Amino acid sequence: EKKAGHKEPVGAGKKSMDMDMEGDAKLKGKEKGHKDKTKGHKRPEDGKHEKLGKTALKLAGEAATSRAQRAGVHFPVGRIHRMLKQYILNNKRVGCTTGVYVAAVMEYLTAEVLELAGNVARESKCKRITPRHLVLAIRGDEELDSLIKATIAGGGVIPKIDERLFVKQKPPSKKRETAGVPRSPAPAGSRGDEY
Repeated sequence: EKKAGHKEPVGAGKKSMDMDMEGDAKLKGKEKGHKDKTKGHKRPEDGKHEKLGKTALKLAGEAATSRAQRAGVHFPVGRIHRMLKQYILNNKRVGCTTGVYVAAVMEYLTAEVLELAGNVARESKCKRITPRHLVLAIRGDEELDSLIKATIAGGGVIPKIDERLFVKQKPPSKKRETAGVPRSPAPAGSRGDEY
């Protein structure tokens, strides 16, 4: 008798004879001490990935994480590590954490320069950082100026006017007349000023 509003799962009322026989066979095998060979040595959740290899053993929610993500940096750790190995001669060893260290240093310096250049761009009421802003930011900071000696293309130079140009020169003083006798002007046609 079915009640109104009560839903029954599909196939709940029917039990097939095959399912009962399989269940009985499993119970009999366990009672006799036989191992259940259907499970194998792998984790139970990996039953569907048995023949796919090591990559399939990862859980479905896990995605491949790069070394940059694991280190918490934005610069590519693997690429930097590969370039370091290409750069070093005689097949010397490059440690596995070397790429992480170099990537972190490069990211810090880049962030520092971009922060200062962004401040310069904001002061000049620009939304875009140009090479000029980079030059003004680097040359304005004492530590970055000593570190970065390169010339940036299209950056220009630092505006500087020599202090000696601002000093007003005194007007030339009149020469005193010697022995009270005024100097006579040179006669016309004479070249007394030539040497």
